[in-house]
Amino acid sequence: MNSRKVINGIVLSFILISCNFAQSNVEPQFAKGELLITFSEDATENDIAQILKKYNMKRDRAYKVIKKTFLVKDQNIQQRTLAGVNDAQQLQNMAANLNAEIGVIHVQPNYRYQAIRLPNDPGIQGVYAMNNTGQTGGSDDADIDAFEAWEYSTGSDDIIVGIIDSGIDFDHPDLADNMWINPGEIDGNNIDDDGNGYVDDIYGWDWAYGDDTPSDYCGHGTHCAGTVGAVGNNDIGVAGVSWHVKLMALKFLDDYGSGFTADAISAVEYAAEMGAALTSNSWGGGSYDNMLETAIANANILFIAAAGNDDMDNDVYPHYPSSYDLDNIIAVAATDHNDYKAYFSCYGLESVDLAAPGLDILSTKPDNYTDISFGIPGWGLSSTYYGIISGTSMATPAVSGAAALIYSRNKNLSWNEVKSIIMDNVDPIPAMNGITVSGGRLNILNAVLDVGTGISASTDTLDYGLIGIGETVTRTISFTNWTDSLVALAVEPNESVFSPVTSSIDIPAKESVNLDIEYVPLAVTSYTGLLTCSYEDSVFEITLLG
Repeated sequence: MNSRKVINGIVLSFILISCNFAQSNVEPQFAKGELLITFSEDATENDIAQILKKYNMKRDRAYKVIKKTFLVKDQNIQQRTLAGVNDAQQLQNMAANLNAEIGVIHVQPNYRYQAIRLPNDPGIQGVYAMNNTGQTGGSDDADIDAFEAWEYSTGSDDIIVGIIDSGIDFDHPDLADNMWINPGEIDGNNIDDDGNGYVDDIYGWDWAYGDDTPSDYCGHGTHCAGTVGAVGNNDIGVAGVSWHVKLMALKFLDDYGSGFTADAISAVEYAAEMGAALTSNSWGGGSYDNMLETAIANANILFIAAAGNDDMDNDVYPHYPSSYDLDNIIAVAATDHNDYKAYFSCYGLESVDLAAPGLDILSTKPDNYTDISFGIPGWGLSSTYYGIISGTSMATPAVSGAAALIYSRNKNLSWNEVKSIIMDNVDPIPAMNGITVSGGRLNILNAVLDVGTGISASTDTLDYGLIGIGETVTRTISFTNWTDSLVALAVEPNESVFSPVTSSIDIPAKESVNLDIEYVPLAVTSYTGLLTCSYEDSVFEITLLG
């Protein structure tokens, strides 16, 4: 693993100041001399090369998550800068000309994004968000019921959460055991062992500086990671919402808390390809970004995002990426220890989904990071590794940790099922009524208890695709028994072309059993059937498509 050092105290002090402020609904910024271009499906390599040559642009990076999309760089940027050419105007003109080229679908700048948080307020101690007894002067039970939820689940090492942020202190004593380690990579051999395009990506990747060491010199990402998954029940520090989880370090924000579209897309793409169940995203800013929106949609995993710290209505003044109209986004506002809206939190009846505690949140911080609070008197915590910060950035990882807990109860749930469980089980609170979609604040206990009541199936639709007459295709469904006793599940299709290998399966308590279903078409036509599943007094159906 490569390592970088903070060069001196002056630089570090500047980093801390820069990291402390949210920048969201402001004039967008972008990387000089860089554009993101999407070409049409029928554009050939020669077409693309000719267009880039015409504008003296060099291809820098390609994406899998958005087809025929590239980050390109102006090869004349140094000369133009020396000549005093206005880079913004030059890029605008170049983008307009490129958009007019045949075979070009979309062109945009490489927008800049910022970490979202507020300066810390060290006057309040304790993790009231997890269990509020009024210890910080707030209201009893104005919390996410984490203590109660942990009676039912403390997480699973099988669930990976991508922390798209400023990196993670992966040697932190409260995070090290929960860090994701790439199983297909050998550390230090300078070889891309798993063939994913990244050499020695052990903990994730650092796109901000282009290396294999996604360390955190800003503090923002480590703080967020701790709320998601600081190790629980280990006699030190704090506990994350999910005690057992794997934290994937996806660093696209630099040490000043700033990053660009091209790197954000790469982080989203990496998370999806390397098996993350969801990503936690405590950043935003700038204007509508078509390519980032497309990447988030195509990744097809939960993207949990901070609503912003401008105390503005996101229905009127959108905050991206949380305001993209995508079903796999959960936009998170912040509450305080009295269940009031945090004074800084953005909101939106149609654009912000729910709230979670985000004011004065205690969590992990890097040991290479100057103290971000004045200590935690009476709580037995070293200020070397822990600090209090506020922001919708701090609310977001609570929801991400909740999603990880839900997945730990049933890893076969789809992301839309997990989102529905979170949204359907909030605590309704007056402060969020009429200004968020759910009208409530996260309640993990309710959500966890809503998972696995009875029998669940790994899918509600089984699609066999098109095959020839008389050919046989087998698909598999996994059924999970969340009850405390063995359940006999009967299955019966209404179309003879679909044939389960058995008409009944016994599923032990808290276990999963697979069922194979064969499909043999009898004619050149499409088939739609239903598999009726019944046990005790319950019945549900699975759609079969052939």
